[in-house]
Amino acid sequence: MLCPHCHKEIDEKPTNEATSYNVDLFRGDFHEYPAHLWDYAECLRDTWLFSLPGKPKKREKSQYSFWCAALEDVKQACGEKGVAVIIALHADYVEYAKTHGGTWPHTVAGPQSLINVARGKAATMREEIPNQKVVIRSKIDILRERSEHE
Repeated sequence: MLCPHCHKEIDEKPTNEATSYNVDLFRGDFHEYPAHLWDYAECLRDTWLFSLPGKPKKREKSQYSFWCAALEDVKQACGEKGVAVIIALHADYVEYAKTHGGTWPHTVAGPQSLINVARGKAATMREEIPNQKVVIRSKIDILRERSEHE
């Protein structure tokens, strides 16, 4: 294959591991974030294909602290289900896009866009426990049962 810029013969696609590692670093190194947020930062980089802002040097402004705070909120929203919530949410969005002309339910510009929907997805994932019986009893039923036992 010829390079369109210099017209030299080049390989189709480089397949070495160093290339994919460099692409991952280009999109941001999740190791620059606090260790308890690594899974979430890595998921946003690799699953959602976000570019993570790097840790700023002294006296430099960056989105880094904003992302750290937003990742903390996403982690709290996911609760005990963890990163699985964000992965399932991405799968839901991709599935939605397939049936709606390639559009997503709403724009996801960063981790702050995922806080409320992650909280909702985590709640539905909690409800999906197999063989779980949900018993809804009214206050009147509870009082009736108490009066019958007395």
